Amino acid sequence: ESAGAGEDEEVGWPQQAHCVSFLSLLTDALSAFRKHLTPFERTEIKQYKDVWYFGIDAEKVRETCALNHGYDDIEGHYKMVINDHIAYRYEVLEEIGQGSFGRVLKCRDHKTKQLVAMKVIANKKRVAVEAMAEVEILELLQKNEKHDVANVVHMKEHFHFRNHLCITFDLMGKNLFEVMNEREFRGLGTSQVRSHAISLVQSLQFLSRTGIIHCDLKPDNILVAEDDSEVIKVADFGASRLEHLNTYPVTQTLPYMCPEVILKNPFSKAIDMWSLGCILAELKTGEVLFDAWEKYELLLQMKKLLGAPPKVETKPSSRSPPSGMTQNSWPLGCCVLQLLYSRRMTRWRLSMALDTEDQLFLDFIQRCLTYKPAKRMTPDEAMQHPWIKERFQSPSSSADSSPHQSTNWEHMVDSTCNAAPSTSRAGPRPIGARGRRREGPLNNAGPTFMGT
Repeated sequence: ESAGAGEDEEVGWPQQAHCVSFLSLLTDALSAFRKHLTPFERTEIKQYKDVWYFGIDAEKVRETCALNHGYDDIEGHYKMVINDHIAYRYEVLEEIGQGSFGRVLKCRDHKTKQLVAMKVIANKKRVAVEAMAEVEILELLQKNEKHDVANVVHMKEHFHFRNHLCITFDLMGKNLFEVMNEREFRGLGTSQVRSHAISLVQSLQFLSRTGIIHCDLKPDNILVAEDDSEVIKVADFGASRLEHLNTYPVTQTLPYMCPEVILKNPFSKAIDMWSLGCILAELKTGEVLFDAWEKYELLLQMKKLLGAPPKVETKPSSRSPPSGMTQNSWPLGCCVLQLLYSRRMTRWRLSMALDTEDQLFLDFIQRCLTYKPAKRMTPDEAMQHPWIKERFQSPSSSADSSPHQSTNWEHMVDSTCNAAPSTSRAGPRPIGARGRRREGPLNNAGPTFMGT
């Protein structure tokens, strides 16, 4: 490593060495760095053709035990050691995420001189099988998206190291939940919400064409670029399904779970559109739209906001039809009037919940949150929706026509969102934890006048 240090110190890559070829220099390398390697590594390194990094300054794991030679904790997670190597190429810098699947590490790739995010899967058979399914999804995404315009995070490489599957990605910034947390859960402005909506719809268009259902779309799985807060990408395809393999169980986070998944009915890619509606509503207000702890409570909240789900059959009315109506047309006429009233009541309740009078935005959300999956808006229909097209057609927003325009988060807040932050969402929370918003029941009395 020290052989190449003089040249590489100028560009800030410590301990960088020109690749040590396995065939020509391995013996010399082992001799020079033997004291910095553990007994396990002195044998392990012989499996590697190229060596880029040793981690000589790291406090290496030297204990030996039954848990994967001491490299795993009792839950099967890899023990992270700062400045140590992974696969004699990556330098561990910090942990940036964790979950039941394993850990996410920020690493320096000493071969490409780039920073990457590395997902280190737990050393458990079930988790490893699920992770390999994710790799297949990621390979399919990589194969079908060559120009990086679909706003999804792509896999760079995957390999096994010390019985752990490792997957590397381009390093992004915070996720949308963390961004909202930093803003004390104040809602974003309309331009910012619409910009993110365009990016997410583009992602869902690509996934739809590729035959992939994300299944767990939520702010935590949407990453923001570090150098441009307008650029977002969909991440974490660990719960994703191929459209023709849409079988249960399916993992969908409760506040973004659609009715068909709650009821375990057949599901399709329409479940991602439901999640999209919930996400955009949350970005607009800073509050989770359906903040429930269990499925029954979630269904009650849906009914309170969106009205009762449609029935499969409508019983004929026993009342006499008005003059001019036949007995056959009376039930249909009643159903049409009831449907129109129901839609207007839903629109009014959404307007109150989202604190906006923007009818195009409300219509967009309402069409995402349609009970029947077959009638729910598709990604292609969403891209043609007037609320989306309004951005590109407005003369005053010509500079706002690019979905990836760089803007300042703080200057995109609506004047209606400048109120004091909610105390129920004030403190930092772990990723995936959701606060509870407890409000009184919605007033069932509708507006005194509802025009067309």
